[in-house]
Amino acid sequence: MEPGPINSKPKLTKEYELDFNQSKILLKIILSSSLIKFSVHFINDTNPYNYENSFSKENLSKINKYFSMFDSIDEIMNIFINLIENKKYSFNKIDENELRLNLKFIIFIKEEEISLNLYKNDNLNKDDIINNLIKITQDLTKRVQELEKWKKEKEKEEKKSTTTTKEDGNNLNKNIINISSILQKEDELKLIEQRLKSGVFSDKKISFKLLYCGTKDGDKALTFHQKCDNVPNQLVLVKTTEGLKFGGYTRLGFNSNNTGVVDKDAFLFSFDTKKIYNAIEGKETIYCSSSHGPTFGCYDEIEIPNNFLSSKGVVEVKMNRFKTSQDYEINGGNQYFKFKEVEVFQTIFE
Repeated sequence: MEPGPINSKPKLTKEYELDFNQSKILLKIILSSSLIKFSVHFINDTNPYNYENSFSKENLSKINKYFSMFDSIDEIMNIFINLIENKKYSFNKIDENELRLNLKFIIFIKEEEISLNLYKNDNLNKDDIINNLIKITQDLTKRVQELEKWKKEKEKEEKKSTTTTKEDGNNLNKNIINISSILQKEDELKLIEQRLKSGVFSDKKISFKLLYCGTKDGDKALTFHQKCDNVPNQLVLVKTTEGLKFGGYTRLGFNSNNTGVVDKDAFLFSFDTKKIYNAIEGKETIYCSSSHGPTFGCYDEIEIPNNFLSSKGVVEVKMNRFKTSQDYEINGGNQYFKFKEVEVFQTIFE
């Protein structure tokens, strides 16, 4: 069905800012007397077009007989609003001219998914263009402010810093604490050292080499892979804007092969809970993705996305690849977080 406008005055309009891959989109659901219109615009895309389509009760009943049960288009509108607000949706971009909105329903105790095709419409109205440009300007202003704040903090740190101690086994603790802006305490380092020395490296001296610092080197996944790919024994440190500090270790290291990898020696840790979360045997404990930074588990035990300083971080509910018992334990009970810093060190055993 080709997209068509709603000619009558809208009875109800709902707007949602949603995530789609690495982009932000604006979804509008507009109800008229006989039609529901879906309109999607990519917020950070300067191309002036929407993906949109309008559906009558009859159209929707042909897609799925479930909709024939309702007496009015208003009732169906309420169903759609409920599904979007409860995150029972996903998007697939078919090509440059078509976007698919998938919605999951519980129909007679069984979950079903329907797909609504939205088509490219180059006739974006003036208000949408203005709102889009305002949003882009606001995002850029916020990013500039964050960078200026980061620059001032770094300048203060440099003034206070002393000469870095030479890297050797005897001065290990003082050395890494001086280098890292995340690992700052002796007991934090002791937690990591004890776990690293619990296996075949029990009689080895340990030192660390900084491979990557997100705020210094940039938060793009490409930069991380250029500096860290195929380097073994990587220690990843994360600090959130809430002040939580956690991370992970992989003996095998990361690459850009877009595959899950079973690393039985991988583990996660939290400096706040003072816990180590060991790998579950046989599970894919790291994921090597060319479009993401270091990722533990299969996608989102801990996920560090591209452009992470302006994106949300994600942790799994109950990590099914590492041993833990509480929901989102590693992130203080929350699924999402914002990044303040990410550092990656190579662990050197001598």
